Amino acid sequence: MARENPSTIFGLREALILYDKKDFLRSLKKDATLTEPIRKELAGDLLDEARFFIEKAERALTEEQLKSSMLCLRHGVIKLAELMVFEYTGNKANPMNLW
Repeated sequence: MARENPSTIFGLREALILYDKKDFLRSLKKDATLTEPIRKELAGDLLDEARFFIEKAERALTEEQLKSSMLCLRHGVIKLAELMVFEYTGNKANPMNLW
């Protein structure tokens, strides 16, 4: 499940549990972890997304579309920043906080 839905793991770790009479959800939250292969896969996905945006920026620049190039470059830099935050903290960064 974690491979297909890593955002579920992050969401579970950050969830605010208001009512859990039998502590079922709290025990799930406590045990929610990412294994090393999944962490590497997520880091690889972020790196691939960054490369995609940077390549798009290069193409736009060769076509003399400066605004498109700047936007794509910005998205690429944000993906690299997300990767750095993920590798440093182990948590997924909110891209809106990186703008």
